[in-house]
Amino acid sequence: MEPTMLHTHTQTEGPFPTIKNNRTDLALVAIMSVLIVVAVGAMRTTSPPALWNTLIRVPPGSGSSSMAAELTEPLSTFERNTQALVASDSDGAFQVLLLSLKENEPLAQRRIVLTALQGASPAVVPVLMTALTDADPGVRAGSAQVLGMRHEYRAIATLTLATHDTKADVRLQAVRALGALDAWQALPRLEQLEVNEGIYAVRQAASTAKEAFRGKMAQEIGVSASQLRDISVTATESPQIYAVTASDLYARHGTRWELVSQLPDAPLALATGADPQLIYLATISSGLYRSLDSGQTWEHVEFGLRTPTQLTVTAVVVDPQNSSRVYIALATQSAKPGAKDALGIFASRDSGGTWVLLPNSPSALITKRLVMDSQSEGYLYGMIDDTPWRYTLPSDIPGSSIGWVGSPTHN
Repeated sequence: MEPTMLHTHTQTEGPFPTIKNNRTDLALVAIMSVLIVVAVGAMRTTSPPALWNTLIRVPPGSGSSSMAAELTEPLSTFERNTQALVASDSDGAFQVLLLSLKENEPLAQRRIVLTALQGASPAVVPVLMTALTDADPGVRAGSAQVLGMRHEYRAIATLTLATHDTKADVRLQAVRALGALDAWQALPRLEQLEVNEGIYAVRQAASTAKEAFRGKMAQEIGVSASQLRDISVTATESPQIYAVTASDLYARHGTRWELVSQLPDAPLALATGADPQLIYLATISSGLYRSLDSGQTWEHVEFGLRTPTQLTVTAVVVDPQNSSRVYIALATQSAKPGAKDALGIFASRDSGGTWVLLPNSPSALITKRLVMDSQSEGYLYGMIDDTPWRYTLPSDIPGSSIGWVGSPTHN
């Protein structure tokens, strides 16, 4: 029995006729119920292409308001068929519905399918996650959107990967989904998108999601959003998140935030990498600090270039693939009161033991953000005010070495 039988009812009150109190009508209802059961059973075993041929689709151009009256019945029929496919709870039926999300399919049809998939059983989730790699970008974007609408936390990793998609709309929907999921594990990727994403809408979505996370975390810690200076997530299989206020370091364990230590100086930025115990702290007046024990104690990183009170580390990032590689934007006090002069971008390949100035790196103005993307190895990204830049890292960093003076000072 083909599921086209579900398309035959056209009354506005629903797919079933009103039940009257007589044997004929009761018998009719019983027959219809059997037919529907048989049709749904057929959906479970029919291939997706065959199911697609049975689904009455909405004509192209259905988004036009002038066609609203003419399309009421096709849309109603399509919605009934969509609900029947969802009720079948089969991978094949879900895959058919995903075909309605292709780029060239009508928007009215797409809205119906998105809503139906949002209310589908958990069996749809693996299908949606697989569809994030579908050949059609409309299917990929729609699948990301539904995963966010359903608050599917198990899809965080695949959604994060989808933020690297070649199509901007897929990246946008993946970022929005991560924001809906409160997926703090994706914070490193959101920070990258704020700097190295070329499409404004995607950048803004990443910024919005990050600020929402920041506000929620501040509330959980018990401080205002403005008091939460920075947050950082380790690039590990089981990510650890840290947050700093003007004076303290906090770490999240499970769903609870715990005070770790008091900071040695007022922070500007926090950075972690693949080593969960290694943390870097960029400060306003004392340069750079690091911790080798998850923030329990801090040691000052000496540069031998200026006295510590003359240096400001305006940005810091750790290579997500190699925690021994660290990059900082360095500035010093200007002759003008309250101003800073940029000194350029410096690199260390031994966890802050020695530093070199990256040749031809941005140094005219102060860099306030540094990020690295594991999908774009060989590049360092930064932000000067609202202007992003990209720097190609040399395979062997030359330049004037800045000697590391003495042993780190513990605080």
